[in-house]
Amino acid sequence: PRIANRILKRVRDFSQVFGKSKIDLEVTNKALDALDIDLQEFEGADEKVRKLAYILDELIDTLKIALK
Repeated sequence: PRIANRILKRVRDFSQVFGKSKIDLEVTNKALDALDIDLQEFEGADEKVRKLAYILDELIDTLKIALK
């Protein structure tokens, strides 16, 4: 979860720099490229990508609740 949180923060930063109010696939891909993160290099990447997506989704939901 710590790694996912760090990645989420960096992707959020990229989203803000690009003037986007939401994190979308385009910004995520640009951020991962800029950070030189290739998810396919991880062993069992499919499972890790699913876990990362779940964690990011949970974090986004938590942020939405906190901001209300």
